[in-house]
Amino acid sequence: DYAQVVEESFDLNSFAEVRYTYGDDLLAQHRRVDALTTTSSTYHFDGIGSTRRLTDTNSLVTDSYAYTAFGELVGSTGTTQNDYLYTGEQFDPNLGFYYLRARYYNAGIGRFQTMDTFAGRAFEPITLHKYLYANTSPANYVDPTGNVSIASVVSGLNTAATLATVGLTSYNATGSLLEGDLYGAGREVAIGAISVAVLLKGPQMFKALFGSCTRWCTLFYRFTQAERAVIAEAKSFQAAGALEKARVAVATGSQVEITVGTRVAIVVPEYTGSGMTLFADDAFVIGANAVRTEVEFSKTLLHELYRLSFQRGVNAGAVGASSAPTAAAFNFAEDAVQLFVR
Repeated sequence: DYAQVVEESFDLNSFAEVRYTYGDDLLAQHRRVDALTTTSSTYHFDGIGSTRRLTDTNSLVTDSYAYTAFGELVGSTGTTQNDYLYTGEQFDPNLGFYYLRARYYNAGIGRFQTMDTFAGRAFEPITLHKYLYANTSPANYVDPTGNVSIASVVSGLNTAATLATVGLTSYNATGSLLEGDLYGAGREVAIGAISVAVLLKGPQMFKALFGSCTRWCTLFYRFTQAERAVIAEAKSFQAAGALEKARVAVATGSQVEITVGTRVAIVVPEYTGSGMTLFADDAFVIGANAVRTEVEFSKTLLHELYRLSFQRGVNAGAVGASSAPTAAAFNFAEDAVQLFVR
């Protein structure tokens, strides 16, 4: 889910200078000329969501834009005031940068202005670079969050599938006409028309879909296959009612073992911390602090399971028990917990 600007004004007591209309994406802006008059402009986007045209209420083109691969504006026509340009994101004319929520992006050099707060993944070296935009591949990725590059290859797959659908429906429609089945031909033509609409609006529809399924997309794009296996293990513990069992154990002061697959979580009420890794036993301890909230419990599961999967033998504490957090496990838990708690 991305923050979007609905209206702009000079202060809280003044009229809105401009209002924005949204559907799947930004559709139009309505800018105030005077107290009684506004002018409206409709946005037209390209394959990665960049604004290419603005049209007025008579559907006449008033403005057009051209960009480099990384979004620097190299040509434009028209005089309509408009801040939503490359990939449909807001350009700050005072700074000369694009506002991508977590950070500002400098299209002139194709880099972010500040370091990425996302730690990156050791198994995906390109994610370790702190200033790259769209994995240095702006034709294939966009980065509306300022943290995660989203693969626009989905749009390519959508295009291929849509073209195949159009071809098939055209074939079916022709066959229906030859057989005198006008209803069947009309149905196939309608399916083809819908497919073309999906093709033309593919990037915007994908962005809308991403906004409504942020958790799934974050899982798919931010974590490696091995890390997703850890997340699946943590979810299995949750599905087994681990939090409820742990809370009962802490409340009654009784030690309980919760086994899921080959992993064993041992609830120890006397232990006041959140978790402790028992490397030698392929198990971990859940302490009283972990059951305070659902967030803390989920983080503990993720942290301990990550250490058992990736950090066995990595540090001195790995030969026995260790409650000391590690940066990699901590960062992983902080990121992955978003998939657990709404």
